[in-house]
Amino acid sequence: MHSLELDPTKGTCCFGAGLHGWAFTIPYFARMYSRKYGGEMDQWRNNLWGNHFFNKAKNVWTNKSTNSDGTENVRGFALFIMEPILDMFRYVLNDEKKKYQKLLDKFEIKLTPDDL
Repeated sequence: MHSLELDPTKGTCCFGAGLHGWAFTIPYFARMYSRKYGGEMDQWRNNLWGNHFFNKAKNVWTNKSTNSDGTENVRGFALFIMEPILDMFRYVLNDEKKKYQKLLDKFEIKLTPDDL
């Protein structure tokens, strides 16, 4: 029998909105970011879930939420997954077509005219 454990890093559960008709897994974003920015997909997958933070100033991953100088690091899931999703919602709701089209292009999301 296969493992019944839910583990976002392994793609055995997904996040989404049934009302809006979309969903994603952590491996989906990991694969996309690994192709776009380099690095191993497994490393991205692990850093996008749990207590893994990104230090924007040094452009490195860390397990610490705060740096020695008191500045905050951003949780990987929040920065690389939730922030773009919330931006997309904001752009669509405010009818900012140029901004949401740029985000669609960045994430290589293809929509049909019926989707728009």
